[in-house]
Amino acid sequence: MMKYIKSLFRLTSIKFKLLFALVIITCIPTLILGYIGYLKYAEILKDKFLKSQEVNIIQISSIIEYYTRNIYNFTQEVLYDNSIYNFYKALIDRNDDSELFDYIFKKDFEGYLNSLLLSRNDINLIAFNFSANNSLYYVSRENEKLDSPDVYAIYQKAKKTAGKPIIYVKPINKLYSDVYIGRIVYDRNTLDEIGLLIVKMNLNKLYDSITILKIKNYDAIAFVYRNKLIYVNFSDSTNLLGLEDLIVNKHKFELSSKFKNNYYFVKSDVPISGWTCYMFFSKKFLLNEINLVSKTLFLLFIITVFLSLLLINYIYLDITSPINQLIKYMKKVENGEMQIKIESNRKDEFGYLISSFNRMTEKINHLINQVYKARLIAKDAQIKALQAQINPHFLFNTLDVINWKAKFLGAEEISEMITALATLLEYSINREDSTLVPLQRELEYIDSYIFLVCKRNNHLRNLNFIKDIKSDDLLNYKIPFMTLQPIIENCIKHAFDYSIKDPTIIIEIEEYNNNLIIKVKDNGKGIEPEKLAHINNKLNKIPDFSEKDGCGIGLLNVHRRLRLLFGNQYRLSLNSIVGSGTEIVLTIPITK
Repeated sequence: MMKYIKSLFRLTSIKFKLLFALVIITCIPTLILGYIGYLKYAEILKDKFLKSQEVNIIQISSIIEYYTRNIYNFTQEVLYDNSIYNFYKALIDRNDDSELFDYIFKKDFEGYLNSLLLSRNDINLIAFNFSANNSLYYVSRENEKLDSPDVYAIYQKAKKTAGKPIIYVKPINKLYSDVYIGRIVYDRNTLDEIGLLIVKMNLNKLYDSITILKIKNYDAIAFVYRNKLIYVNFSDSTNLLGLEDLIVNKHKFELSSKFKNNYYFVKSDVPISGWTCYMFFSKKFLLNEINLVSKTLFLLFIITVFLSLLLINYIYLDITSPINQLIKYMKKVENGEMQIKIESNRKDEFGYLISSFNRMTEKINHLINQVYKARLIAKDAQIKALQAQINPHFLFNTLDVINWKAKFLGAEEISEMITALATLLEYSINREDSTLVPLQRELEYIDSYIFLVCKRNNHLRNLNFIKDIKSDDLLNYKIPFMTLQPIIENCIKHAFDYSIKDPTIIIEIEEYNNNLIIKVKDNGKGIEPEKLAHINNKLNKIPDFSEKDGCGIGLLNVHRRLRLLFGNQYRLSLNSIVGSGTEIVLTIPITK
């Protein structure tokens, strides 16, 4: 079967093969990827939309929490008001059982309650029921009544919380409920029960605060307290058929399969009040946007196929034309015409084939000559490289011979200088060719370097070099090769002159938070604040600059190497005070 397909494929034209390749390589994968992309886009769009709405529902729950907490705090403040206790005392100490006393007491106490009510715009009613004689007093904004069964229910619920506020929801109709907050008031001294404080939340004020958010594209917002519907707000564009029944009559939204098939929802709990906020969205809203995208993608697919057909026809003609031309001239070569040249200005693969065909005969003789010349040039380069090479090992061995000769002649100072120079040379060779070296070797190199510098400069003869290593184990840790020498060189070059009587360089090494901290301090001239700020700015930006920028190349290279090797959190930093010296701090990760 496969052999038949292969033979049939060979018999077909290039044009058919290109069309077949278009269908196999372009159309089918495009359809598959388009469908997968459509599903993925729908999922991403849904997730993005729901996440944005989760932010909105969290904002709503935050407003409810803030609103409820303010009322809780208000009821707490009333407990600290002596007026309640004064009225209570007058009630229990009364000697007059006349109606006049009751009238005056009711007038005064309700006046007090009315003053509290007028000071708040987030409550519609405030009431107090004295336990001593079970007398209820209340005031409201819209002449609302407070029924005794509700007072009793609030009291029974508040009695269980030991003075903490409770929420009581009373359904008014299928879309609206009243919300009361109640708490038991106790005598501060005797802890005897004084009475029950009740406030009714002004839900309209709360809903007005939520509408300021200007949330769009939702179908309904609902507030629920323990399966009791407090409030539902439907948007103007909402199709209420089915949604109202699901929200009003079936409060367990998550369990409704019909609801899940037609709507998305997000929710957020309000911890302080026990409310749950729901926001509902019709799937049709997202489907409309997704369908618009799918239609656009399908139109683009049709346009792409049409343009591909035109392109394939053009490519077919572009391929067959140079092939026919090559076949024609190759037949002439078969007849012995070796000096044939095909004129062409093509720059593609066919242009390369035509150019190769034109150079084919002359290339044979030219290739021999070209290879011979290339070998001569390579040999000459090798000889020049050998002539220019310097063997540092020869210099090191020569210094070792000179050192022994100096010791033999008794020139101990010269011997010490040669030994230090040999140490510098041996370390700089870096025979292991490693990026990291033990800290011990780096410090030995610095000892030799400072020794030679002091010998060369009279004003540094008395240079004090102090190494403060917190633990000997730190000497085995590894740091980048040639890290400390540029820093020491910078100190010697810029920090000290003849005015510094006792030049001192201190190296402090410690381990902190799994990092190696190396501090290089000097008591030199210090750095001017403007120049120090400029240097630190350059180090932070790490631009390409030279010493003219005010920052030494050595310091910059150390800084760059630390960042390249270990990351941006490992670096070099400078601190300096004019006249008191400079401190350079290196932060390097622990490496063993």
